[in-house]
Amino acid sequence: MDADGDVHADPLAVMSYRDATARASELNDPNTAAFQLQRALQAGDDAMARATAQTAVDYGWINVVNQYTAARPDAGAALEELQRLTSGANSFVDALPLVTVQPTELSRLSDDQLTAVANGDTVAP
Repeated sequence: MDADGDVHADPLAVMSYRDATARASELNDPNTAAFQLQRALQAGDDAMARATAQTAVDYGWINVVNQYTAARPDAGAALEELQRLTSGANSFVDALPLVTVQPTELSRLSDDQLTAVANGDTVAP
């Protein structure tokens, strides 16, 4: 694992993180996750702690996420930003389906022609 927490730099770290994510993905309740996170933190098992925290984020187990950020304050800001971007009525994630790119083939058509195409009508070029 490099200084930024990236596991791609070391093959052994990659294998360790892969194993940790596999084990964390088997968690099915927040109490077990909290226990596993505490054990990982006490043992200095950063890969398991990160994988458990990620599972907690995925399932919305806020108490487990808070437990992780209390032990790793540096991760707290990033998780808060993730929470901000992925929650609420005006969230970034909720807005993603609304972002579309107009195909270049349609860019030459007027609004009336686009409406006709949407209605299944044939439009002359």
